[in-house]
Amino acid sequence: MKRESRIKPNLRDGRAFAYLVGLQEYLLSEKGCPWDREQDLKSLRHYVMQEAEEVVSAIDNLLILEKKLKRALSLESAQQIVREHHKASGGKFSITRRSKLKEPSNNYSALERNLNKTTRELLNRWQEARDALKEEIGDLLMQPIFESKVAEKLGYFSLCDVINSLYEKLIRRHPHVFHEIKAKTSKEVLKKWREIKKEEKKNRRDYLSPLG
Repeated sequence: MKRESRIKPNLRDGRAFAYLVGLQEYLLSEKGCPWDREQDLKSLRHYVMQEAEEVVSAIDNLLILEKKLKRALSLESAQQIVREHHKASGGKFSITRRSKLKEPSNNYSALERNLNKTTRELLNRWQEARDALKEEIGDLLMQPIFESKVAEKLGYFSLCDVINSLYEKLIRRHPHVFHEIKAKTSKEVLKKWREIKKEEKKNRRDYLSPLG
């Protein structure tokens, strides 16, 4: 498979992903989990929809809390919330559910000492919501790995096939990035994306319809 020379592999995330794939393979092995081995593509459909819905719910919850925090702290972005929360714990803030903001003390920043109890609680709820989103995204990420490994056992395709297919599609559908096509606005990008997608589907049956 030809790789785009301008794209550099992210080895840190790639290594973490490789361990996750290895974990799923072990769970599906004879030494692994009986429940995992019993699953098939039909049974996994439910979990795909469930995990996707939970990610959407977690995003909605986080955005609601961020809106309240930005108003309470007169901030403009989520990145500012992260920075202020970090400063509020003396630069030692750790992204875990255990790192609650306590009552103000001399060790806290001026911002934290001036927070009222309600706002401190809002900051803690925001942190929990951020951690919840991280967990839900992980649960959703597990689904295509699981399904691809089940498909691989059936001889359909491998996880590597899935990843390579996506890689090629993203290169193909971004000609304004990797080729000479011009697209200066998001509207132009979406228009070109739809044109390419339509061309790709033109000679292919509708795979979402049994009779397509």
